[in-house]
Amino acid sequence: EDIERCVATEVDLGVSNSRMLQEVCAGAIATGKKARVQLKVDTGVSRNGCSLSQWPALIAETLEAGPLVEVTGMWSHLANADIPNHRSVHEQRLLFDQACAMAEAIGLGIPLRHLANSPAALLCPETHYDLVRVGIALYGVSPVEGRDFGLRPAMALVASVASVKTVEAGASVSYGATWTATEETSIALVLGGYADGIPRSASNSAEVSINGRLHPIVGRVAMDQFMVALQGEAQVGDEVIIFGSAPTANDFARACETIGYEIVTRIGPRVPRVYVGAP
Repeated sequence: EDIERCVATEVDLGVSNSRMLQEVCAGAIATGKKARVQLKVDTGVSRNGCSLSQWPALIAETLEAGPLVEVTGMWSHLANADIPNHRSVHEQRLLFDQACAMAEAIGLGIPLRHLANSPAALLCPETHYDLVRVGIALYGVSPVEGRDFGLRPAMALVASVASVKTVEAGASVSYGATWTATEETSIALVLGGYADGIPRSASNSAEVSINGRLHPIVGRVAMDQFMVALQGEAQVGDEVIIFGSAPTANDFARACETIGYEIVTRIGPRVPRVYVGAP
């Protein structure tokens, strides 16, 4: 059903093996339209993508399916482009060129070739070919540790202060008593928790911004809420920037011992999406 809908609306479909090609052909027959396909070759990620040993057979089968499919491109994916000057980028590019040449020798035309992901788009111009596939860079998040490339965050996760209370020295906060106040401390309760995509690993490690100042998350992040130890004034209703311009998604990820990719893509469905500047 999904394949038929894609064929009907002329969405390009990635094809990595014979089974996928057969399913796409079935979708073309069902809709009465020629399917647009882009063939993927595995050059080193070992995830999906056709292995080079099976590549000639897939090309031949695609040519036989000519009345049902239109090949619009050929692509692969890089494994280590986020590590500057990693030798595998050059090795994968050579394998990709080899796969393209093999396809052309068998008689398959290749309208578009693409290999570069976000880090390769920013660091490796030799991988650009006809187009680049930027993912994390669209969020304004750098894919390379220690480099920002002038990217600006396109996404912020914002919550609000639900209550403010004072706890005495020796009082524990949240489940498990993982944080205990060493002095009288103002604690802000923030609406949002791991059900919304805020990692439990942010407990006692990450910081959020309230009124332009960073405040540490204290105690365990709960399903619907978390607490911060206030380093300045805050009131009920104040905006809490969990990540955005500061702290950035990468800052928050670092504190949680993960990557910015996970932080920006794990936001739960009950969090409202507000498109700023959208028509």
